[in-house]
Order: sequence, then structure tokens, then C-alpha cells
Amino acid sequence: MRSFKTRLRNTVIGFGLLFVLLFIARLIYGYVYYPENEIIYRDSSNGSVSQSVRSMDNLMTNVASSRYEYKKTDVSQAQVTTTVQVDQKYEKTANMSASSTAFGEDEASIKAAIEEENGIIQYQQKSGNEGSRKLSLQIGIPPLAFDDFVAHLQANYKINSISIVKTDKTNEYRELNAKRATLNNTRQSLMELKAKGGKIEEYISLENRILEIDGQLQALGVQLGSFDSENEFCTVKLDLTESRVRKVSFISRLRTAFSWAIEQYFMLVGLLLLTAAASFFVLKIVDWLKEKM
Repeated sequence: MRSFKTRLRNTVIGFGLLFVLLFIARLIYGYVYYPENEIIYRDSSNGSVSQSVRSMDNLMTNVASSRYEYKKTDVSQAQVTTTVQVDQKYEKTANMSASSTAFGEDEASIKAAIEEENGIIQYQQKSGNEGSRKLSLQIGIPPLAFDDFVAHLQANYKINSISIVKTDKTNEYRELNAKRATLNNTRQSLMELKAKGGKIEEYISLENRILEIDGQLQALGVQLGSFDSENEFCTVKLDLTESRVRKVSFISRLRTAFSWAIEQYFMLVGLLLLTAAASFFVLKIVDWLKEKM
């Protein structure tokens, strides 16, 4: 049988090899995931759409149009099938959050891509000093170019989060038109009453009512203006946050790997000791039970 001294030496060597393996594994991990530099990026959004993007929700609403067809069978007319054309008004918005280690270059290239797609910047906010800058944009993109533009951003920039929402606005458009038609009819009727003459109080009341309707019609005109074909856009709300790059030295890698290895080593050793102690007590209980039987 091996002496106690030999077993102790082998145990110490085994625990030492365990520490060395942990240390080497963490060092390799650092080189694999951070080959040269470490990116320092602070973003409070936690993977969701950031607060700056959400703060743009009250800005201009862009509405686009699409036409689609479907077959409709009329049972009452001997199964006659007709083609129905539907004009849809919709709002389509992409909320995106991105980070950049070349902030100035990425800002310029994004604006160049917007111009290339015949888009427009409807809102821009830029803040922060060099090294921690942030750019918030609301971009109006022609509907046919929307998907390609979003794909371009995903392919060429570090996108941290994205969500795309499409909302039907057809009923809202029809309601606005119906309301405008009603107001126009009401205004026409009031103008006819005004032309008939009457008491000065009635005349003033009619004039005030006509002015009120004119104000409502003007407001409706602004709302309906976003539905005009020349104003059709889809929306991209983009947050671009600057990331800093720090050179990681070999000493820093050694220090990080050593700290991590010590922490994991004592956790594993503690677990092994707890397991050994538990096994010892279980065996003692088993022996005691055998003696009692």
C-alpha cells in the first residue's frame, strides 16, 4: 500500500493541476472572445428598445398605402366570383438600437444610406462628448425601400435590439374623410342660412359656428395630409450609441484569469469537501443501521 505521504503528495498535485486547468481555460476564453480589444458599452435598455427611441413616439406619424386583391364569391348570384380591390392605409415602424466603435463614420454612412433610399430625417438629436456620444433619428423611408433599408442597417451595423410594428390605419382614414364630408355639408348649410339674412345675433352666431367648422376642417386637413401619396413613408427610429474600445494587456488577462480561477477553484474544492463529508456521514449511518439489524 502507498504511504500516507505519497497519497498526500498526489492529492496536492491533483488539486494544483485543477487550479492550473481552470486558469488556462479562462485565459483561452479571454483570447477567443476578446482577441485584441475589449469593447466598453453601457446601455440602459437591457436588450430592449431604448428610452430615446421610445421618446420619439409622439413625433410625426408616417402612413403608407398598399393595394391588394381577393376573390369574393356571391352565393346569391349562382356562385359568381368577383375580384375585390382594397386600398389599405397603414403605419409601419422599425424601432432599432445600435452601438458603434466608429461613431463618426457610421453616422455619415447611415445618413448617406438614407439619402440613397430617398428617405428624409424627420427628427435628430445628438448628445454626449467623444467616447460616449448618442444619436437619435426618426427616418421617413419610402414604403418600397423600407425592408431593404432595415436589412442594410442589420447587415452593416451592430444592432442590439429591433422591433417592427405594422398598424392598419384604413378605418381611421375613412373616418377622417367621413368627418370632413359631414363638416363640409354642415358648413354649406350654414352658409345658405347666412345668405338669407336675419337678426344680427343670429348672424354672429352663424359666423362663429362657421369659423369653428373652418378650424376643424383645417385640423382634419393636416391629419389627412399624412395620408397623401406624396407624403407616404414608413418610419425607422434609430438610436446609435458610441462604444469605446480599450486595449487589453497581457498582464490584465493574467490578472482576470487568476482571479476567476481562484474563485472557481475554491467553489469546486468546497463542493468536493461537502460531498465527501456527506458521503462519510451517509456511510456511518448505513453502518449504524446494519449493527442495529
